[in-house]
Amino acid sequence: MRNPTVQRAIERGVAYVTARQHGDGHWEEFALPVGRSGAWVTAYTGVMLLEAARSTGSLPRAAEAAGGAGRWLRRNRPYAAGWGFNEKTGPDADSTAYALLLLRELGEPVARRDEEWLRARWRANGGFATYERPDQWGMAHPDVTPMAYRALAAEEQARLRTAVVACLHRSRETDGTWPAYWWRTRHYSTFLNAALLRELEAGAETAVVVSEEESRTVRSAFDLAYLLGTAWLSWGAGAGTSRLAEELVALQSDDGSWPGTPILRVSRHDARDPWRHPEGALYADADHLFTTASAVRMLAMTSAEKPQ
Repeated sequence: MRNPTVQRAIERGVAYVTARQHGDGHWEEFALPVGRSGAWVTAYTGVMLLEAARSTGSLPRAAEAAGGAGRWLRRNRPYAAGWGFNEKTGPDADSTAYALLLLRELGEPVARRDEEWLRARWRANGGFATYERPDQWGMAHPDVTPMAYRALAAEEQARLRTAVVACLHRSRETDGTWPAYWWRTRHYSTFLNAALLRELEAGAETAVVVSEEESRTVRSAFDLAYLLGTAWLSWGAGAGTSRLAEELVALQSDDGSWPGTPILRVSRHDARDPWRHPEGALYADADHLFTTASAVRMLAMTSAEKPQ
């Protein structure tokens, strides 16, 4: 039986996020020098809400908002293929992956040109690159690879399966975590990679790691949400997972949101491993949308039984 306190927190979070959706179906967040994000944040938020609705078997408001996000993404296409952070940045693999995944989950048609653009970001030596560039932004990134793979058509996934499993093992560090190129900490990346590896390789173990080291500490509700997800993969719906969920619920604000903090990292184009040598500007989701959608999704998912 779902914890009523957790269920209420999920519902309040959904109410906060959906109330801030623009009338045409999109959201905006993260004020960077290139402007605020539209497509990336809209696709991510839509996926989080739709998956939360499916995990709980309820939340019709979340499912409706996800549908509106999908319609907006289909209509707003500033690039010949793929989606980007916004209309100025060019397409990127993370935005494209979340957009394709949302459209697939909504049962909407997916254009071949978008799939081909995403598939072309595959780098045989390490995963999917975020951008088509000759510098480090065009190298494989462990925090982009899992969602890019998930967004591909089933036949393309089958062709890449063995290579992706090898890639996940290569990019995993000795403590069982995965670093993140675009995030201040590695909890988001670790959850995504661990979840995919468990699906692709029977018996894969999941590590729950927190320390005082810069990329392994918990600095935000966003971090805690994805740490909760990783704990659920490892421990199931036990006391440890419940305790983390209670800690996350306790961080919820009176308006239903979870506070946004500086979580997004934008490093120089030549930065190879910013998780080891932290540099670059950090940006907060000042409207709390990204963090709140993440908390809603992780709380909804971890209220279920342990994944098989």
